[in-house]
Amino acid sequence: MADAADLQAGRPGGAWSRLFRVLVSPGKAMAEAAEDPAVLPPYLIWMLAYAVAVVGVVLLKMDDFVAAALQQVQGADAPAEQLEAVRAMMPYIVLGTALLSLLQPWIGGLYYALLMMFFGSFTGEAGRFKQYFSVAGYAAMPAVLSTLLGAPLTLSATSLEQMQQIGFHLGVLVPEASGALFGLLRAFDLFGIWSLVLVVLGYAAIHRMPPARAAWVGVFFFVVRALTSAGVAALGGGVAGLGG
Repeated sequence: MADAADLQAGRPGGAWSRLFRVLVSPGKAMAEAAEDPAVLPPYLIWMLAYAVAVVGVVLLKMDDFVAAALQQVQGADAPAEQLEAVRAMMPYIVLGTALLSLLQPWIGGLYYALLMMFFGSFTGEAGRFKQYFSVAGYAAMPAVLSTLLGAPLTLSATSLEQMQQIGFHLGVLVPEASGALFGLLRAFDLFGIWSLVLVVLGYAAIHRMPPARAAWVGVFFFVVRALTSAGVAALGGGVAGLGG
């Protein structure tokens, strides 16, 4: 019914069909997300992708995660009692962490929406929060696609190191890179940059300006992502990814 009403109003489709159209007709779809904002469709799909890819991979690779944790504890010369405690608790910790990742879509969307709203407040023509939140959600669809495409690759990995290397970023082309360099290369992610382009289109639509004038918004988010990714990788705590 909603799609039919949108067609009669001259729009190509509704909020759910926009999930696909944002990938093939980004300009029009992001303009719709700004003019007729919807929140549930993009964020529910985003959560579903994480449930399938993240939680599913964790369940199937649980033994690998537990083995890696035990190896770290053993490397620290921990007593046998501590090893048994880790062995007993680790599956619950890993699964709990995976389930908490289902909140990432909402947290990531909120981060982008609030910052875009803050930037917009300086233009004198700030949009509504729902517009920014909707734009952030639909802009994440390339990242959702990346999550689903990466799940089979993650399942095929034979070590946690290989799992961390998996992605559609420049780090794959420089396998010997590590630390901050690898984190920086990982920021140059095909789907992540695609998402940022959509953010720019949505921001431009909200403020009724040419996308070229809004390009600095995408550059800002990319610089923050690159610095965060490099910093986290340098600290040895893994590498940071989008949505997001």
